[in-house]
Amino acid sequence: MAYPIFLWTQRIFCLPLFLCCFLSGLAQESEKQKLVQELNAISEHYRGIEYLSFDIGYKYSNEQQPGAYLDTLIGSFKISGGNYWYRLDNTEAIGNNDLLLMLFKEDQIIYLTKPSSFSVYQKPLDLIDSLLKNNDIISSSIRTVNKQRKIVLRFKAGMKYKSIEYDIDESSGFILKMRCIVGASALYELSVKSLLENENTYAVIEAEFTNYQKTAFSSDQFNLTKYFKKEGDEYIALPPYENYKIFLGTTHLQ
Repeated sequence: MAYPIFLWTQRIFCLPLFLCCFLSGLAQESEKQKLVQELNAISEHYRGIEYLSFDIGYKYSNEQQPGAYLDTLIGSFKISGGNYWYRLDNTEAIGNNDLLLMLFKEDQIIYLTKPSSFSVYQKPLDLIDSLLKNNDIISSSIRTVNKQRKIVLRFKAGMKYKSIEYDIDESSGFILKMRCIVGASALYELSVKSLLENENTYAVIEAEFTNYQKTAFSSDQFNLTKYFKKEGDEYIALPPYENYKIFLGTTHLQ
């Protein structure tokens, strides 16, 4: 299966987790402050863990038929500081704050780009930051149900997202579930997008996070140099990936 450029650049996991900026544009100042405090607490909790790994499962459906799943993805993540690695089905990704490498094994493609801060599939530190800086949130709510904190963000009409919801375990501080409603025109999975009615349809993406571990793992997990080398302006795939084609999603990569 071939991946167009917009899919390559956006399919990167992001399970969105972190917020480190001031929110503006919410209905009430107290609501804004409460949301900032809540999300900053989550951010600090995750940032304080030296090694973190977890499993993740994605489910996709039409907003009008939320229980009839169109597709699923299963994968796992490892994060340490600014480095991250993940695998979703046949796609593997390794990244840091400066560079992202995606390995499409089925198509024998290596894709190199600068990290995007606006993706459901990227390092789970980035999406909320980007969305909130855009000042598109019109309301939020925070409540506790069965020892879980439920955070709901709603966005202005016409935006890429309608809403994003998080379920957070109060005892561990980890996100257990994420649910977002996103326009089909911005959906990154072509297999799902083709099953929706049209570009104006909204899809529901549900993510479930399980098997959190804080066990140390080798830093070689994040070693980008075992995949390629650069000679002058040319990028060359290394064994066992020597038959892979390298595509650049960003010019002037370091």
